[in-house]
Amino acid sequence: MYEIEKRSPLSIILLTLITCGLYLIYWYYKIYKELQIFTGNTPTGNPFWLDFLINLLTCGLWGIYVDYKISKQLNEIRLNYNIKGEDSSLIILILDCFSIFTLHFLWILTSAIQQDEWNQIIDNIAIPIYKNREAEEHSHTEFDHKRFDTENPYS
Repeated sequence: MYEIEKRSPLSIILLTLITCGLYLIYWYYKIYKELQIFTGNTPTGNPFWLDFLINLLTCGLWGIYVDYKISKQLNEIRLNYNIKGEDSSLIILILDCFSIFTLHFLWILTSAIQQDEWNQIIDNIAIPIYKNREAEEHSHTEFDHKRFDTENPYS
């Protein structure tokens, strides 16, 4: 079973800086996988590797669209579960457009914003989350039952 996990937005920023951007590729892979598991679709409808390749070929321009679609998908989940919060897709779009002039440094910030939104969704919806590898080995999944009264519209 795949692990949906909360990540610290600050750790995304720091790990991306420490690894010279490599962690951000890993983070995109993880968020794609988690959103696909939760909703049944990736943000763009494409597999991660295809969007990654298109992003490389367009020198990052496709990444602006990808980030916008991630924010839209997060907002859709939030709306479906009546979780309070603002649609961040416009601010993500603006930051990503300016990131072209900052050597894409602002992409780190937009990823941290999106991870914070995903963390809020995880906190408010009953999503199976493996707490650690030991739990996975024992085939024991822990659920957050505090909001289990809401059905998953994606299932």
